[in-house]
Amino acid sequence: ASREALVGGHAVRAVFRAARLCHAAGAGAVQREPELGEEPVGGARVGERAGVRENDQVLGPTIFAALSDPTTKEAIDLLNEVDLRDQVGSYRILVSYETPYLEDFSLCILQQNNCFNCDAKIIDKPQVPVLGEWRGKPLTQETSREILVGHFAYPPRTGEDEQARPTVGKEQWSWKVVCGANPAYDAFPAQHQTFYPSEKNPKHLWYDPVFKVETVDGRSVWCKRHYKCTPRTQATTAPSGPIPGPTPGLWTLTTLDNGVGSRELWTIVDAADDLEWAVLHYTGVAARAGSSYVGALLCSKDGQWPESARPPSAALPGDSVDVSARPPSAALPGGSVDGGAGGANGDSGTASSTALQRIESAFHKCGLEFWELYGHGPPLTAAAAAAGSKEGGEGVGGGQSFMWSQEHEEWAQQHPPPLEPIGEMTV
Repeated sequence: ASREALVGGHAVRAVFRAARLCHAAGAGAVQREPELGEEPVGGARVGERAGVRENDQVLGPTIFAALSDPTTKEAIDLLNEVDLRDQVGSYRILVSYETPYLEDFSLCILQQNNCFNCDAKIIDKPQVPVLGEWRGKPLTQETSREILVGHFAYPPRTGEDEQARPTVGKEQWSWKVVCGANPAYDAFPAQHQTFYPSEKNPKHLWYDPVFKVETVDGRSVWCKRHYKCTPRTQATTAPSGPIPGPTPGLWTLTTLDNGVGSRELWTIVDAADDLEWAVLHYTGVAARAGSSYVGALLCSKDGQWPESARPPSAALPGDSVDVSARPPSAALPGGSVDGGAGGANGDSGTASSTALQRIESAFHKCGLEFWELYGHGPPLTAAAAAAGSKEGGEGVGGGQSFMWSQEHEEWAQQHPPPLEPIGEMTV
């Protein structure tokens, strides 16, 4: 067992590297990776066999099994060749070579035995305010769940009074991601989010994200994960004293991805009354992998930029949008959209200005500007969008979606996403 543990030292390093990155790529996180040779958060240097010698009787069989499997061995070798900071490349390898040996390997090395003595913490800045009012009323636990469940046509829970159910959507998913604060949203497109109530606890939700990944051999495949969602309590006080119970709009998500556990704190920042769009913030940690990450998402029913938030033509001329050439400060008007002519359907533009300002304000609360987001170019004006639809695509004059391209749509027709809810599977 001692020999297997020492021979597997480079493999431990590879899984440590990959596990740190897989959560960032899968969730669209933003994190700082260490420079080569630098100390990772809370543990040994990258590449050291910290803890292996001390635990070789426990780790040896697991390492030996992983290195004895040709597919897992090939994955480990490829992970060793990838730069530590390349989260997209590492996650692509993981998805290409997912095997039970690789999952058992990282579960044993990191999660169960914490060989690198890592204990990363949740990033607590910025302090993002939760949505306080929705549809003209204070946000409640029930309406908070309604926002996350979104457009999903989920079946009734056992024994549930259908007359008492909130309005249920008509889609196989809750939301599709429009854009997010990470280049992974260009690399892993077509991200479906499905939230649905737990059968065992009506206050809890399950979350199944489904997204597309290109494997190392050039294939496109769907990737699916499973999270448990529980209401979160924020230390809040009122004139009358502390407010008991969970805070509506705050959720804790937990999962086990490729053998490594992660915990994420999600906040509903804003959402349209008609659920046309929502802005969600998250900050997460894979503590045993030494990885902390933070980000935010704009979501809509179809993954396209919300129609009600098309910028007025005076703010962003639809016939001159050049995503590559436009300077960051002009990618979207920073707080300068104030109505004017050219709104949707010939209106004054006030409605679209208001929605655009709300979305921009929500990202500001998350410490983000529009130009920092990936997955979608600057949105078209209403007039340019209409012209684009006549020409056969939203990309006319800019505003293109990298998350939901025409090429993807054609591929998805032949390869439907696996959207069936996983259900009551323990995480």
